[in-house]
Amino acid sequence: MRSLNKIIFINSAAAQYAEINLDGNVHLIGTQGVGKSTLLRAILFFYNADKTKLGIPREKKNFDQYYFPYQNSYIIYEVKREDITYSVIAFKSQGRVAFRFFDARYDKNYFIDETGKAFPTFEQTTAFGREVYYTKIISNYEDYRNILYGNNKGLATELRKYALLESRQYQNIPRTIQNVFLNSKLDAAFIKETIIKSLSEEEIKIDLSTYAHNHLRNFETELNDIKIWSQKNKAGKIIVRSQAEAVATANRSYLFVKQEKKIFSRQLGWFLNSIKSTKPEIEEKLEKSTTAETKAEDRLKALKANFEKTQKQLQTEIGIIFSQLKDLKEKKKVYDAKNIEAILFRAERKSGLIFSRQSLQEERKLLTGKFEAIEQQYRARLDQLETQLEKFKNKITGERLEHQESFGTYKENLQEKYETLIAQIKKQHREAIAIAEKEFQDKDLSLQELKIKEVEIKHTSLFQSETKALEEEKKELEQLITTAERTIENSGKEKDHLKKEWELENAKAENGSKAIIDDLERSLQEISKNIESVQRKIDDSKGSFYEWLNNNIPNWDGSIGKVVDEENVLFNKDLNPQLNEENSGSFYGVQLDLNAIDKQVKTLEDYEEEIQNLSEEKEKLQLGKKEALENLEKEKQNLKRRFRPKINSLKEQISSNSYQKEQFSQKLTKKENSLHDLEQKAAAEKTKALEKLQEDRKKLAAEKQSAKDALDKLLARVKRDVSAKNKEKEYLLLQEETNLQSLLQQLKEQVTNKKKEIAVRTKEIKDREKSELGKQGADTGRIEGIDKNLEEIVGELDLIESNNTLVIEYQKDKRELFDKEPDLRNRRSLLNKELEGTEAEYRGKEHNLLEDLKNKSEQVKELKDQLGQIFQDLEKYEDFKKLEWFPEVEKLLNQFNEKDKTELSGSKLIENITEKHYSGIGKLSSLQEAITRFTGNFTEDNIFHFPTRFNSINDYLNFAEELREFLEEDKIAEYETRVNERFSNIIRQIGKQTGDMLSKEGEINRVIQKINSDFKDRNFVGAIKSMAMRTVESSNKIMKILLEIKAFNDENGMQLGKTNLFSSDDQTGNNARAVKLLKQLLTEINFFKADELKLSDSFGLEFRIVENDNDSQWVEKLSNVGSEGTDVLVKAMINIMLLNVFKDNASKKFKDFKLHCMMDEIGRLHPNNVKGILKFANDRNILLINGSPTSYNATEYRYTYILSKNNKNFTTVKRLVQKIPAAKSL
Repeated sequence: MRSLNKIIFINSAAAQYAEINLDGNVHLIGTQGVGKSTLLRAILFFYNADKTKLGIPREKKNFDQYYFPYQNSYIIYEVKREDITYSVIAFKSQGRVAFRFFDARYDKNYFIDETGKAFPTFEQTTAFGREVYYTKIISNYEDYRNILYGNNKGLATELRKYALLESRQYQNIPRTIQNVFLNSKLDAAFIKETIIKSLSEEEIKIDLSTYAHNHLRNFETELNDIKIWSQKNKAGKIIVRSQAEAVATANRSYLFVKQEKKIFSRQLGWFLNSIKSTKPEIEEKLEKSTTAETKAEDRLKALKANFEKTQKQLQTEIGIIFSQLKDLKEKKKVYDAKNIEAILFRAERKSGLIFSRQSLQEERKLLTGKFEAIEQQYRARLDQLETQLEKFKNKITGERLEHQESFGTYKENLQEKYETLIAQIKKQHREAIAIAEKEFQDKDLSLQELKIKEVEIKHTSLFQSETKALEEEKKELEQLITTAERTIENSGKEKDHLKKEWELENAKAENGSKAIIDDLERSLQEISKNIESVQRKIDDSKGSFYEWLNNNIPNWDGSIGKVVDEENVLFNKDLNPQLNEENSGSFYGVQLDLNAIDKQVKTLEDYEEEIQNLSEEKEKLQLGKKEALENLEKEKQNLKRRFRPKINSLKEQISSNSYQKEQFSQKLTKKENSLHDLEQKAAAEKTKALEKLQEDRKKLAAEKQSAKDALDKLLARVKRDVSAKNKEKEYLLLQEETNLQSLLQQLKEQVTNKKKEIAVRTKEIKDREKSELGKQGADTGRIEGIDKNLEEIVGELDLIESNNTLVIEYQKDKRELFDKEPDLRNRRSLLNKELEGTEAEYRGKEHNLLEDLKNKSEQVKELKDQLGQIFQDLEKYEDFKKLEWFPEVEKLLNQFNEKDKTELSGSKLIENITEKHYSGIGKLSSLQEAITRFTGNFTEDNIFHFPTRFNSINDYLNFAEELREFLEEDKIAEYETRVNERFSNIIRQIGKQTGDMLSKEGEINRVIQKINSDFKDRNFVGAIKSMAMRTVESSNKIMKILLEIKAFNDENGMQLGKTNLFSSDDQTGNNARAVKLLKQLLTEINFFKADELKLSDSFGLEFRIVENDNDSQWVEKLSNVGSEGTDVLVKAMINIMLLNVFKDNASKKFKDFKLHCMMDEIGRLHPNNVKGILKFANDRNILLINGSPTSYNATEYRYTYILSKNNKNFTTVKRLVQKIPAAKSL
């Protein structure tokens, strides 16, 4: 019988030396704090080797510090086996407690010297290594427990002899002993766990953490992740797919812009390289063109100077003629005012009047000839009067002439003076008038040009070059769109063809591999069944008749093995076979010739060899299957490598061309809009230009009118000034003339008066003459008539004579002016025509020169613009180089080739690069926003492993590329299949695991029935009439859900398929229920405190205690089932029985060992019950140890020890009682 026999303390736990025997029931007595619990913990440490499960309070020293304060502190456990007695020493090694096993019972001399002190170190002990064998240090507590409890797997052979029992599933032994010692309560969960683990070495449980962290981890999230790809909005649109496509579109857009940026960057590099040669060429051309422009300007200036000189000469001559005609007109007005025609008419009659006067005078002379004396007398007197009158008249005439001459001189001087003044006035305004006239002429010419321009605009199409360029660009874009569409169509057809070919090749490969794999799988299943069958026989052989025959009957396979039934006899464990020498060689006394039976009975070695052979064959088949799968996978990979690049390339072509088509279409729309806008702009510009021309014409007309008004005003001003001077002159002349006329009038009046006086005297003389002649007989009537006529003629002649000067002046003016008027007008007309011709000739030459100058200026301007553009480009490039993102462009500048040749300017290229850069930023921002919107549908641990956080731009771009591949390869279908299969597997696995767990229900109930029967058969306390346990349905929520899932699987397992979760069919109720159950399971797992669901959770355990007449009914807890003593007694009995159940089932091979159970509560039992409980335990090979303050029932215990403290506060242990057992008694 194996058992812990003794425990020894050396310099340990406040005890210098203490030795306690444990080969029977032990009672420890002592006051509080003397070390009873310390001793019990040391015993517990022997069984559990777990310093954290000894019940040491945290506020006290830890196990190592308290139990092993010195280098020579030891706890020694002596263990007795049926063959040897060995010891286990616990000591401190490298700061922590370790073990050694040594092959000897405990001997104090091994550790204590002659002075009674422990050797300083283990190495100084005299016996070890020489007399006694000891093992290496066992520092791993798991290794120690494996050695102690006989879990020999992996143990060295020399360590197996130290096993207290032989069990691989021994953990419940130390756990039970530990819990009995530490726990004051005893609940159903502990009892259930103990019962379950007593049934089998393999613990039955469901790993909830596997479901929580693996199978069902993020199940709902993943389910939603899949479902979201098929969820539609009200418009029937799948939002997530649209968002994913938006990401792909945004990515293509960004990459296209980025590519355009690279192209423009290379073109900029080409441009910068090209201007190294073009700049000097342009500068040389500009120098030549500038010289030519200057010469053209000089020619134009010379032409203008010559024209202006000729124009001035002609205009001066025309001005003179204009002045002459103006003077002519003014003089005509003066002469007309003086009735010059009448005066001329009278002046023409002068000679006739003189002749008439002479005739009349001669006639009168004839009439008076007879009377000559009288005539002469009176003639003399009349002549005297006439002479007197003539003298007077001559005097007056002289005075008149003098006055008139003075007036003429005055007039001439005044005329000369005012002509000079007027000339000065005209001279003062001549330049202004010329400028005004030129301004007027220029405005008139500009107005004519505007009229011509208006006609040109009406018949000219605006923006012809731009329109032509747009038409060409439009045509080019249409061709590009057509090319892109053709490429998309052709690539799509080729892609579909390749995909179909790939699918056929894949199907062909899968079909070929499937037949091989199916054959291998069937063979594997068959071999696995055979291995399980053989292994089952080997496992069942332990403790069976088969094992007994192998151990006790040589060559049994050739004798009894041929006639026994394998299933019912050979592997039966309840036959209790015994040797019977009397009937050796016979079968129940019957002698049989077994040579006639051709049956081969396999030995254990045969079975093991068969398993080995089957395993090797299975391994070969698995390798074959693996190789077939690998070959299939390789072939698929080869097909993938063969088709995927081509398909991806075609997809990329489709994608790229689709994007380009979209871009080209957008550009085409813009071009069409631009063309339309240009047409509208042209019409608007033409209208605007015409309106502007109208406005300019109005403005020019107004300006022309203003120029004319200014000229007229200037001319009027000159005219006014001249007129003022003329008026002033005329006033002065008139004043002088008035004075003259006054003087002449006075002279005239004097002459008149003189004439009257002479006339009176003449009349008097004539009257006397007439009278005297009448008296003499003369014809006085006739003479009187003649005199009257003569008087009239003389008056008329006098009047003619008075206007003689005017007539002379008129004749002069007529000769010098009036007669020349037609010539002057003709000359003026000729001069005007000459001026117009000169102007026209000038305008023609000027136009040609201007056109030439315009061409040269345009050439200069074009060259200057080109050069200026180059300088502007270079300046802009210098500014461009200062941008922080320039380095990424700089890398591309030297990568240009002839394909990058461009007509764009450097500034435009820089503008395009900048636009593409910031457009790229915008596109990237749009891409990031699109990705953020898309990934916002998923959690961090989504099934697709889509990242939801991005730390860099590359993270976004890589994700966009991966998402593009995800969409192109339709990976969502793969995930749907995978999740559906996983769904089915989870349901089936849960159903299977739950079924496996429930399959133990019968065994558990049998164990409980055995316990109940044991209680009933061995009840030693009369007060407790009945003690029973029973299983009930589990209240564990997870278990309830598992049961529902199992029921669902049993009912619908065959219907679970790959399209269940995401089927759009209306018949999805079962799937919804399954998903709901899985969600509930996951929820409850998250609330559940443990990581696994044990078999003990699959059922409930209730107790029913009948004490005297008190029936507790069925309850889950043992506490308060009766009195305190009854409560303690029931708990103690259950503790012992549970430990016994576990002990009996711990090892089916070996049961001859004892265990210790430490329960301090026994001290509260009645003495009769103490005796009964000790026997109750001992009958089951369980030794009880308990402590109490005082001694009681000492005779019922094998050993009674008293613990106390000496004066040095060391714990001392003294044995008070040692009961000598009777034969075969404990």
